[in-house]
Amino acid sequence: MTLSAFRQAVQNELETDLGLTMVAGTREGRSEDRDIGYVWVDAVREDPTDVNVEVISLTVRVFKQWKIQEGTHRPVDAFEALIEAVQTSLRDKATTLGPWMFRVTEIVPDYEDMYVTASIEAHQDNTFAT
Repeated sequence: MTLSAFRQAVQNELETDLGLTMVAGTREGRSEDRDIGYVWVDAVREDPTDVNVEVISLTVRVFKQWKIQEGTHRPVDAFEALIEAVQTSLRDKATTLGPWMFRVTEIVPDYEDMYVTASIEAHQDNTFAT
């Protein structure tokens, strides 16, 4: 499976399950106009223990619409729900979106700029192995 096809499959799954627009690309900062998500390939590398396996690292960043907060309080419940929604969306697709297997290895909330970042690691045949 190509990198673009895998990224697109993850993007489509999240867009359907989360009910928001997912875009191929990266973004820093805040989203002041809407909830939106981004998906991109971070790296492709050879598995250090098996030259025949390719490891793909994807990043997913999902933004909640940024709003000015009163004082220093940041609500955490929306981010906890978003973390669980990303996990749930991808959990049952770990072996059906292209590579042999992928998994969400980490999800980190950013309460200041109102987004969560998920790291995904996938394994498939190494197309560059000889």
